[in-house]
This record gives sequence, C-alpha cells and structure tokens, in this order.
Amino acid sequence: MIRGKAKIVWGFLGGLLIVAAAIGIVMALWNALMPAIFGLSTICYWQAAGLILLFRILFGGLGHPHKRYYGHGCAGFDKRGVRGHWPPHIQNVHDRFHEKTDHMSAQEKREFIRRFMCGSPEENAGEREDRKEQDRPRQQR
Repeated sequence: MIRGKAKIVWGFLGGLLIVAAAIGIVMALWNALMPAIFGLSTICYWQAAGLILLFRILFGGLGHPHKRYYGHGCAGFDKRGVRGHWPPHIQNVHDRFHEKTDHMSAQEKREFIRRFMCGSPEENAGEREDRKEQDRPRQQR
C-alpha cells in the first residue's frame, strides 16, 4: 500500500515538474522572441502560466482530446471483428472504401486511389454519384 501511495506522490510531483518546465519554456521563448519581433513587453512566470491556460482553453479544451472517439464514441465492430476507432463521419468513408476495394487486387486498388485522389472532377463524378446513391438509404433509416 505504501508503494502505491509513493507512486501517486511521485507521479504528482513529476507532473508538477513538467508543468513548471513548460511554463518556464514558454516564458523564455516569449521573452526571447516577442520583444525583438513585435516590440511587445516581456512577461513573468505567472503570465506565462496564464498564457498556457488561455491557449489550452481556447484551442485544446480541458478534457482528454480524443476521449469521445477512442473511449466510447465509436461502438461496434467492423466486418473484420476490429473495434472501430475512427470518428463516426470518417468511419463511414473508411467502411465505404473497404466495401469498394476488398475485391480488388493491389494494382486495382492503387489505380482506384490514384484516379480518385488525383483525377479530375469529371473522372470522379461517377464515383461521387455512386456514393450519393449509397448514402441515401443510410440517411432514411
């Protein structure tokens, strides 16, 4: 039991050390670059901590960044028995790709991907119409 508590304490202290180092790095980079490039004033340690928190809130949220996709967002298994790990809108594209290419040889798959990704919009119009037709029954369910 003591080892478990010690692990928690050392983990907490290690986390604090990493956060403190990150704040110091942000402060050092700001003070080295921003006054010289943009003529801004230098910042202190707590202002750097506030910048990190501000950017985390604005651009990263406060939770685990992929929890909704990797934790519980994509329930079910694909046809190979592997649990889906893509966001739902990408999982549909992924499944459709495998439906189209499972019966193809490696050369046919390469040609399909080349034509689809690099071809002109006119060449891919038929493929897009096929996808629209396939999506209609899914949307009506």
